Amino acid sequence: MIFAAILATMGYAQSIQPFYEAGNVIFKPELVGKWTLEGVTLEFRDIGNQTYGVKLFGDDGFVLHFRAHLIRIGSNYFLDGQVSGVQFSSELAKDSIGASTPKGSLNQGFELDEDDVFLNRHHGLILVDFTKDADEFIGHLWNKNWLPRMAEKKNLKCTFIKDEKGRILLTGDSRQLRSFVERLPIEAFEDGYKLTRFKEEKVAHPKTSRDDAFGNLSCESGKDMSSVKPIGVQNGQNRVLRELSFPVRVSMP
Repeated sequence: MIFAAILATMGYAQSIQPFYEAGNVIFKPELVGKWTLEGVTLEFRDIGNQTYGVKLFGDDGFVLHFRAHLIRIGSNYFLDGQVSGVQFSSELAKDSIGASTPKGSLNQGFELDEDDVFLNRHHGLILVDFTKDADEFIGHLWNKNWLPRMAEKKNLKCTFIKDEKGRILLTGDSRQLRSFVERLPIEAFEDGYKLTRFKEEKVAHPKTSRDDAFGNLSCESGKDMSSVKPIGVQNGQNRVLRELSFPVRVSMP
């Protein structure tokens, strides 16, 4: 449901040019990492030049890649994103139609390639609210009815065209688009979804004492090593004062 909503909102309001100018771009390192959204996982990576590489994980090994910029216009934050690639599981890849599967570098898959099947590099926009909790933020997708309604009323203050489905494609330059975004009312976006930082469970590894380590010594000669204990402290070093004249294999739990 959420995965489909994120993809769909890219079609509700897209622009040919970026929604921002260079001075609007900022970078928050705290965004880097994995986030969860009602069962869907997104991963933000720092790919340099104040740019995020975003992976949106779907079902059955399907992963969508985005290039995204965090921008501040007026008092609001937004993510401007472009689809940059798709990754299939080995099963899905057999039925793919030539879409490139990112491999190699961790940042590969976030570069725009004019030769692949994804010719649509239009920019999508998401309104972002940062809370006092550094481990969460709110993403507001487009209200799918707002732009068409404004266009119908001839009250859309940006040049645009419509496709056969009535969806809006904004065609202004970045300066016009930045001014357009600055005047957007809150009703242009949905109520919002909370993303929380993904916290991986840490596996507790039992500590092995020195006595336990010696208790687990097994020797190829078959001799019982349970009685061998490390003793003595000399010159600040722990030493074992018994010399072993046969090969020993140490198995640690």
